[in-house]
Amino acid sequence: MSSLTSTQINNTYPGLLKLEDSTSGLTNSFQTIQDGLGNNLPLKVKDGQIQGQNLFSFGYFVPDYEGPGFLATQTTPPGTSQNVLNATPFYNAGLNSFSAITYRVIVATTTTDTAEVAFYSTQFVPGLGLQPKDLILSGISLDLTTTGVKTLALPSTMSFSGFNSGIYFAVMKISNSGVTPTFRTGAYATTATFQVISSQLGLQFSSNNDTMSLPFKQGGTQATSPGFVYSTLATFKTSFVAADFSGGILNASYIGFGFGLNVIK
Repeated sequence: MSSLTSTQINNTYPGLLKLEDSTSGLTNSFQTIQDGLGNNLPLKVKDGQIQGQNLFSFGYFVPDYEGPGFLATQTTPPGTSQNVLNATPFYNAGLNSFSAITYRVIVATTTTDTAEVAFYSTQFVPGLGLQPKDLILSGISLDLTTTGVKTLALPSTMSFSGFNSGIYFAVMKISNSGVTPTFRTGAYATTATFQVISSQLGLQFSSNNDTMSLPFKQGGTQATSPGFVYSTLATFKTSFVAADFSGGILNASYIGFGFGLNVIK
C-alpha cells in the first residue's frame, strides 16, 4: 500500500476519496462517494448510515412510509375523548426523516370535530407503563371533512434521529363543542406484531390502495395496548412528567390513530 508521506496534494488527489458535495461535509442526506476526479463509487453515505450495492442491512432499505399503519377498519373515538389527549404508540428506528403524514378518513365529520396531532418521545411511568414525554413536532391539523386516503405535509421536516430507536407517541386532540366525535379514521394496524422489523422496513398499501399496514404479520393480538385517552390532559405540553398522568386513563382499549409517515428519500 502506497503512502502519501512527502507527496504533494496536486499529485495525489485523483486517488483520494471524497463526498459528492466537496464543500458541505457529512450531512443528513445521502451523498455518493467519489474519487478525486469525480468518478462515482457504488457507495453512498450520510450521517449514521451507509448504502451500497453489495451491502445488506435493514438500514440499506429506505421505505416509503413508517409508523403504525392503518386498516380499512375504522377507529371509533370514545364518547369522552373530545377536548382531551389521545395517544397512540408506534416504533421508529431513527433512521429516516419525514415530510408528510398519510392517514385515512372512513367517516367524515358531521359536527364541529377538528383533530390536531403532535409527536412525542417516550418515558416509563410506574404503574402506567410507556407514556409521552418530550414534544418533537406539533401543529398538524387533519382534514376530516371528506373521506379517503389523505396526505398532509408536516409543518417542518421531522426526524427521530436525535433520540434512541424505540417507541414514540402520536398524540391526537379532538376538539368540538362537547358532543361525541363523529369522524372515523383508519384504525391502528392491530394485527401486526413484528413492529420492530416491519416498521424499519416500511409500510405497504393494499391492492385497492386504501389500506396501509405493516408488511410482516404474525397470528395473535397486538403486543401493546394500541391507544390511551387521558381524563385531564387537554394541551400539547412541551414536556410531560409522571405526575401529569395521575388523572388516569379513560379508555385503555381505544384502538388508536392509524397513520404512515412519508419518508424523505
